[in-house]
Amino acid sequence: MQAFTRLIQTYSDLQLCVVGAPLHGEELHKIQSTGVGDRLWCPGAVPDEHLAKLYRHAIAFVYPSLYEGFGIPLLEAMICDTPVIASQVSSIPEVAGGGSFLF
Repeated sequence: MQAFTRLIQTYSDLQLCVVGAPLHGEELHKIQSTGVGDRLWCPGAVPDEHLAKLYRHAIAFVYPSLYEGFGIPLLEAMICDTPVIASQVSSIPEVAGGGSFLF
């Protein structure tokens, strides 16, 4: 949320789509404290047939996972030619290869 808050200061038309389990507790508190809730879209679990459309229309796929067994979402994004920005932990560097930005 801190990175997104900084990005929208320069790129005012950006929106953030969070797919997966509903946000709760501390996550919601951070969103409310940053004031970017109007730029956030949380559709929850998305069927596979709709994920590809989200990937293809995204500027980037950001994957801040702290532990990952393999990283299928990374591969899905790369197949859709979506730039990947991911944490440099677990199996992510191996799966993402040199074609991603790692942090």
